[in-house]
Amino acid sequence: MPPFVRTLTAGFIALTATVVIADPPSNTELNGDPVEPRTYRAWAGNYRQFARYCAEFDGDFVVVPDYERRLPSSRGLTRAQAVEELTVTWRETTGTFSQDRKREPQPEEARAYAYALPDTEVGTYGYLHSVEIVEILGPDEMLVKDLWLIDVEEVSQEYDRDVERARANGARNIRQQLMQLYEQRLALKERQEEEDAFEQTHRLVGYETIGLSVGERWAGPGRDPGFQVALVRWETPLPQEDEEDEGASRRRPHDDSPRLVMVNPEPLLRRPLDEQGMVRLLDARGYTITRFVEAMRRMRERFRDRDEANDRLIRILLPPTPEED
Repeated sequence: MPPFVRTLTAGFIALTATVVIADPPSNTELNGDPVEPRTYRAWAGNYRQFARYCAEFDGDFVVVPDYERRLPSSRGLTRAQAVEELTVTWRETTGTFSQDRKREPQPEEARAYAYALPDTEVGTYGYLHSVEIVEILGPDEMLVKDLWLIDVEEVSQEYDRDVERARANGARNIRQQLMQLYEQRLALKERQEEEDAFEQTHRLVGYETIGLSVGERWAGPGRDPGFQVALVRWETPLPQEDEEDEGASRRRPHDDSPRLVMVNPEPLLRRPLDEQGMVRLLDARGYTITRFVEAMRRMRERFRDRDEANDRLIRILLPPTPEED
């Protein structure tokens, strides 16, 4: 056989061998069962749009369905968009003359609306104003309580100053006008004071604890108060154990109330899950590739809006919430 024929033949064999070896091992379920080709194609063409919201964390998985790095919270607005949404317009007529009027929100109102943590549901993200440190657990982990969305005392003082200023200027309907000007901040104040979750102790992970002290009110690592968190799951604390001199251990009484795990989402979601990670996440939530694709097809048949279908679909990957007593 001429040399060039031997070379060509060897190259063809090598290419064929390479193709065979490169067959994706991921077209099977986690337990090794084969996935039907059409189902796998649907999975392979879609899983990345869900994986971008998922990451591995603390022996489990983080799922933050609405996370966008450029948006401060799950409300899904920039501050500029919040200004636009909160701007009030009306038409004013005096005699035969009419003109359009508008009132834009104060910058603090727009920030409160766009940035603050919208609720305490798992999967939500947004900003807290500050927290009280209960215990330092590690270099980037601590227990915290008394979660503030806003500094209530500071807002109350600003509100009272504006009342006095308006009275001095002879304004009418002062409180009604100020309620409009402070609407978003007062709503945060009400939530903060009425929702039990804001008083309880929770675990915060992802912010450096060096230099922090128990009992300190911590307002984040920056110069301005506030830091971003994502609520990733509820957990029940395990009993703590103290080692005695003899090497034995004794259990200490502890609070076994469920608590939220809050994380700094940006560094975690910078490393989204790959395909095998997504398959393991499905398994952790009781799904297989086949079941997930079936659910995806049903959702997209039910909801014509693809974004709505995807949003509802990814929420089945959130961890379960504790049952209420």
